[in-house]
Amino acid sequence: MIRILLLLTSLLLTACAAQIAANYDRQCKALGAKPGTPAYIDCRLRKEQMDRDTINSIAVQPQPPIVQQPTITAPSAPDIHLHPVR
Repeated sequence: MIRILLLLTSLLLTACAAQIAANYDRQCKALGAKPGTPAYIDCRLRKEQMDRDTINSIAVQPQPPIVQQPTITAPSAPDIHLHPVR
């Protein structure tokens, strides 16, 4: 079972990495860089570095403390005893 989970996780990560690479490729080509040229390689490296910087900045941001909100309970309704009308 663990091997299957590891295989599925590996496949998902590979698919994710391929999608990110395709996104970088599309963005760099849109800027006019041709694959294999120094401009394209530089573009790809800059995109990867920007993503790493973003991930690192998120990872090191201090998280606000978790504050437990007090539980508020509604007051109980008074007991009402109805007597038949005579």
